This record gives sequence, C-alpha cells and structure tokens, in this order.
Amino acid sequence: MNDEQRFYQKFRTSRKDFIETLRGSKDAQKIIDKTIFKESKSLGRHGIFTLTESIQVVRRTVTEKERANKFAEKFGKVAGMSQREFRQQGGIKGLQEML
Repeated sequence: MNDEQRFYQKFRTSRKDFIETLRGSKDAQKIIDKTIFKESKSLGRHGIFTLTESIQVVRRTVTEKERANKFAEKFGKVAGMSQREFRQQGGIKGLQEML
C-alpha cells in the first residue's frame, strides 16, 4: 500500500483533491482541522490502548490466572494431583470451556 492509498483510506479524500480544496479556500486551517483532526481515534499509533484500557487488560489477565490457579488447586486435589500435574494433564482446558 503506497502513501496515496493510505492517505485516502485514512481521510477519505485523495491528496490531490485535498490540496485543491486548500488552494481554493480562504481559511485553510479550518479545512485541515476538519479533514485531518476530526477523529482523534484515527490519529496516533493503531492498536495501542490508553493507560486505563491497558490496566483493565492486565487486571483481567491476572484475575483469569488466579481463577485458573484456584481451579487447578481445587480439582487437582480431588483428582489426587498437584496443580502442576493437573495443568499438564489438560485440566485447565475444562476451566476455559466453563467460562
């Protein structure tokens, strides 16, 4: 994908049309703001979470691991295995199916 295609995909106008619009207007700054800065989510790095979203992901992951450990401990003892043996035998897959 070349730069022209990326520009069109992101701003839904070609560079040529955008420059012609700027040349034909009296207030170019308003057009730039309207076209390029209209959506804050389209700017910056794609796929990067905000700090609060990142913290939520980490908390969710830690909670899931704690649940898996409790599950392995509880049902591993019932089956007469340690947590590690329970995991190696595929016992955690049962937890994933239940969730």
